[in-house]
Amino acid sequence: MSISQTVKADDFYSILTPVENSIYRTGEYCTIRWDTNKEFFQVDIYLFRNNIQVKTIATGIANRRGFQWYITGISKESHYYKIKIVDSDNPSLNDFSDFFTIVFQPSISVTNPTPTSSWIVLNSYRIGWISHGLISHVDIELYKDSKYLENIANHIQNEDSYFWTIPNDLEESNLYQIVIRDSNDGNVYGISNYFTIKNSSNDEKPDDNDDESDDDNNNIPNNSKTILGYNIIILISIFVSVFILIFIMKKNMDVYNRYL
Repeated sequence: MSISQTVKADDFYSILTPVENSIYRTGEYCTIRWDTNKEFFQVDIYLFRNNIQVKTIATGIANRRGFQWYITGISKESHYYKIKIVDSDNPSLNDFSDFFTIVFQPSISVTNPTPTSSWIVLNSYRIGWISHGLISHVDIELYKDSKYLENIANHIQNEDSYFWTIPNDLEESNLYQIVIRDSNDGNVYGISNYFTIKNSSNDEKPDDNDDESDDDNNNIPNNSKTILGYNIIILISIFVSVFILIFIMKKNMDVYNRYL
């Protein structure tokens, strides 16, 4: 049970750490230290992000001017975290730390290639990954059958994406893997699933019927349509010619009969 107290004009709390721009990782300890002129009382400690309380770190702990906080339960990385110390009996006695940063433990997950990826030599493909924590640069490595084969890129900016033109000296296999590794800490890396590299697309030739339409009204090849059009014109010309010829013959017959 806390002891009731009277707030005096010179009572104070002043947070010493964390200091401005300090960086902490989840899964590590953060030492919270403060100064005060009060003795034998209790304090509460809260975490704020963008001036909004997001976590209760501890309540009713002994005022020993320090607390070891194991950083867990953080849902978002941010540069705008603050610690607030509050006197358990008199909330008006409190203090905020400067802004500091919390990031996730460094990790890398490869998102592309996928198990269904089938890449062809001399073509360019996007290698993709998701990273957490402070990873400024990465190395990209190629593995085959779980054995290191070659470096694809060294010490490139960690932009979660890299376009790779596949060299043509790689053998066809479905046992390739991509490894993305933190350039500053080789123990932090991500590895893709197995994927395929091929020398060519090996596309099958289209069937003879591939150029034909499924529409019953358009199932005649284009060349046949053209020929059919010409044939219709020729038939019409023949009919017209025959009609004219019959007309002329009939007219001549009428003239001949007139003179008989």
